[in-house]
Amino acid sequence: IIGSGVSTFFVVNGPLRQAQRDLADAHGIISGYNAVEEYQDINSVLVTARDLFDAKDVTLYGIKTFSNMSIDRAILDATSVLCDTKSILSDIFLNIISERKDYLDPVDTVLYEDGMGISAWIKDRRVLIGSRELMINHNIDVPSKDYEERYIAKDRSLIYLSAAGELSAVFVVGLTFNEEKRNIMVDIYNQDMVIVGKSVDPILTNSQLSSIFDMPKYAFRVIP
Repeated sequence: IIGSGVSTFFVVNGPLRQAQRDLADAHGIISGYNAVEEYQDINSVLVTARDLFDAKDVTLYGIKTFSNMSIDRAILDATSVLCDTKSILSDIFLNIISERKDYLDPVDTVLYEDGMGISAWIKDRRVLIGSRELMINHNIDVPSKDYEERYIAKDRSLIYLSAAGELSAVFVVGLTFNEEKRNIMVDIYNQDMVIVGKSVDPILTNSQLSSIFDMPKYAFRVIP
């Protein structure tokens, strides 16, 4: 009876002390026993696409223009929309124009179309940027699948751009993973938690993330 009060202290704080040591290596902390009760049932972690991919993880491999669209105009249209929506692709396009944000046009009436991409207005032109399905959904003529295969290699994807109802350009992009971030996601997965990614980029699907990070598909959920 005399020792019960003291033993309770050690029974509760002993495991907390060990957990603090483990978390210190990952620059983490438990703020007390109440935090354990509050967070013990967590089954998912919400992140943005920019949390998963840095600028150096995104590569632009090529640009193909259509409808007599100048490559400069296509790049400015794409950069204006991507920067406004904080896409993971915005940094590579900004780099093309030497970070000159004063070149960008004002973007209005931005809409996210689930899993397909973005529609917006630039001046009096409607600009669409996203997947093949986005273009088809808006009755924009796109190249055949066979034509696309010429530009797609492993771990590369096509991003379509249209302006004023016509296909303007196709961008060939690729994503690579950051080893440190992958290790964190593996730790999360091993704790039976799902990574929920918030994204405006149509190239980020459960299958794509699974392929890039070499993890099971059900480790991810993507929401627009």
